[in-house]
Amino acid sequence: MEKSPLPPRPLTGYPSCLAIGIGRRTRARSWPHSHAVLGLWVVMHFDDRLTTVLAGDVPGGAAAVAQYRQLVDILGQIGASAADERHALGLARIHSLRSAVSESDRLLTVQCLSGRLVSPVLVQYLAAETPQIASAAIRAARLTDGQWAALVPALPTRARGFLRHRRDLGARTRALLDQLGLYDTALPDA
Repeated sequence: MEKSPLPPRPLTGYPSCLAIGIGRRTRARSWPHSHAVLGLWVVMHFDDRLTTVLAGDVPGGAAAVAQYRQLVDILGQIGASAADERHALGLARIHSLRSAVSESDRLLTVQCLSGRLVSPVLVQYLAAETPQIASAAIRAARLTDGQWAALVPALPTRARGFLRHRRDLGARTRALLDQLGLYDTALPDA
């Protein structure tokens, strides 16, 4: 059986569960679960990581920290258009694990998402956390201008303040922040 001379080259901008490459395919069977279509081949994988993590009971101790990290990592990388009922269950589990995970572990988890946090729902949840975690979540998030604009009214005031410091906000989000009257002010020292 002749195999393609080129290994799979995933294209950017597609979900991690979908790898698309360009190459000449002589037989679709040469790559498991692939289909040759007009010189393009597509490999699809069902992403069941979230289902797997949620399958067990709520753990305690070090297992709680590990599960919290897994859930934040998985949910953080799933955009709004791919969210389903499992994501609500994942957020509920994150919330139930919160008291078992130290603030420093929660902060480190969010900081590790830098540039990969594309879930507006998770950004909203984390923005209601402590100031350090909220700030890290706002910095780590990579949302579109439309997503930020939709999220701004739901963000706590403190998180909106962190958001104002981002230099990559679009015109809609900046206008909405200005319209809400959030200006960088502080109370005078007592």
